[in-house]
Amino acid sequence: MATPWSLHWAGSTDVGRVRRMNEDSVLLTGPAIAVADGMGGHVAGEVASRVALDGFRRALIDLDGAPQLVQILAAVRKANTAVLDESYRVPELRGMGTTLCILSPVRSTDGVDRLAIVNVGDSRAYAFVDGVLRQISRDHSYVEDLVEAGEITAEQARVHPQRNIVTRALGIEADIQADAWELDAVVGHRYLLCSDGLTNEVSDEIIARVLATNDDPTDAARLLVALANDNGGHDNISVIVADVVGTAAASASVPAAAVEITDVAGAGAMAVGGWLAPDAGQIITESPSAASGPVQAGGEGQATATGARAKRPRRRRLTWLVGLFLVLVVGVLGVAMAAVGVSARKGYCIRFDGNTIVLIQGKTVLFFSPTIEHRYPEYTRQSFVGTDLETLDRGQCGFGSAAEAEASLAARFESSQAILNPPTTTTSTTTTTIAPPTTAPATTTTAAPTPAASGPPVPTTSPTG
Repeated sequence: MATPWSLHWAGSTDVGRVRRMNEDSVLLTGPAIAVADGMGGHVAGEVASRVALDGFRRALIDLDGAPQLVQILAAVRKANTAVLDESYRVPELRGMGTTLCILSPVRSTDGVDRLAIVNVGDSRAYAFVDGVLRQISRDHSYVEDLVEAGEITAEQARVHPQRNIVTRALGIEADIQADAWELDAVVGHRYLLCSDGLTNEVSDEIIARVLATNDDPTDAARLLVALANDNGGHDNISVIVADVVGTAAASASVPAAAVEITDVAGAGAMAVGGWLAPDAGQIITESPSAASGPVQAGGEGQATATGARAKRPRRRRLTWLVGLFLVLVVGVLGVAMAAVGVSARKGYCIRFDGNTIVLIQGKTVLFFSPTIEHRYPEYTRQSFVGTDLETLDRGQCGFGSAAEAEASLAARFESSQAILNPPTTTTSTTTTTIAPPTTAPATTTTAAPTPAASGPPVPTTSPTG
């Protein structure tokens, strides 16, 4: 018997404006959708998120219909094992890990189809109900522990220099602990899964406004990614928006295979909307446009478009005037793009990328993006304090050369080290000994007789012999 609801979803993942590689991956296959935010440095984070989602998907691929929550949790453990095995197989990947946030229809023990949310790490799951955005998942992070302990506020946590430190992730330990929630599926409720590349750049108030004013999940997902980029795009950004709708809304769709969106090359990827039916356990994708037809899987992890072939327009003969015009246009565009490229490469910045300082050259202009020119593993977050740490966490730009940026970095390092390791002052102790007083030999003084009060002095006559 078919359940009276389905999920209508859309997802997007983007490299952002600063990073050179997208370490996020999103899974848009039945019977679950998920976001994974990889970590572990160059390449390793991308591998961790992709391997985790693939391991999770394979664990559920043979299920008929919606899984039970215990099966979702078992699939998470298999995903964790897959990441660990890959890190042991390739030594360069040791220490990699990934978050994992999942939304899936589940069959409860009482036979009723519900929604399950499972989370490991600091990627988030939100519910948007009656115009109110509420975070369902709990961040497994250092700053969240500080907030719960009352040591900092939620506002302070948003800008804390150590907000990127997670306390749980797949691929770190053999025994993984995941948080799980089972919710009633109510038509009209909307859910959001996202990596911290969104929540670090866009406030909950703005996210709620976007979800309230964009009924189509595709529009909402696309706009949220764009806002995160407009606010700096300092990290990779992944978003999935899913609506609980009545089965009548999904009945007009055409079934197609599931699509996994993984951004390994650095360019953004937009997934078209789709339907996830809990009783069928499959995704039904919508056409991106009338011409291209439905998007289908063209092999594992790949998406190819199928549909009617467009008519080829008739080729027109080019006259020499048209050719000259095209040459001039291309020349002007080439000069303009060269000038933009030179401008985009000007200037240097220093900032934290993870736990180490990087030197970034250039800025975002059109399709030119800044590049990481050098990493300084000797400078870590533990090397800086106070305003030096805050400045480097935000990023300090405007340097005219790499040498100038490195000189400023060295000065900030010395300033912080003077606080962390103050110089030791040696105090010489001088002991003063007071000599005992010297007693001079006693002197006997014989006083002359006191003369009489009146009359002349009486001379003293020595007797003569």
